[in-house]
Amino acid sequence: RVCPKTVFLQNGKNSLPEITHEELCISCGHCVAVCPSGAIYHRDFPEGTITAIDREMLPSQDQFFEMIRTRRSIRAFKDDPVEKELIEKIIDAARFAPSAHNSQSTDFTVVRNKDMLDKIVEMTASYLSKNAKQFRNPVLRSLLLMVAKDEIEGALHSLPSFDRVVNEYQNGKDTILFGAQTLVFFHAARNINMSDINANLALENAS
Repeated sequence: RVCPKTVFLQNGKNSLPEITHEELCISCGHCVAVCPSGAIYHRDFPEGTITAIDREMLPSQDQFFEMIRTRRSIRAFKDDPVEKELIEKIIDAARFAPSAHNSQSTDFTVVRNKDMLDKIVEMTASYLSKNAKQFRNPVLRSLLLMVAKDEIEGALHSLPSFDRVVNEYQNGKDTILFGAQTLVFFHAARNINMSDINANLALENAS
């Protein structure tokens, strides 16, 4: 009943289930997790990799809603370095996010080097400046609108923001990373279906 791909088939209530479509298995682990007698073995989930839920540690409905309601995006950071253990814990939370077909397509790249972080800010400001110039060119703007109308119209709406970020960077103010000491990229291969959505789900888990 819990298998999302109907790998198992049970003809009667007391009959043994049969594996009918093994090739459809997405290694979600539901079958191993819910089997009351621990009778199912899956090669991707050897003994000890799935543990029982400690329901006493789960937040109440009100506590969970309060956590969601009070979430804020941070744009003011301390100069203190972020501990490696904390970064690993954040990524561990991110990797438990759901993904289409359980592809687990999201990869994580951590940047902690100050020179590299400064370079990323510089490259981002340069990219925004270049795009702003292109969007203001009537010929290029018309061509881009023909190719990707929705995306370009959204970018045109953001032109004042592009200008503000570039101007602030040129005046020595970082409104891109806001001086953060650590940056984590959530990324995936372009050819994986719904990888962008998967990455956003992982990002929400991490935040």
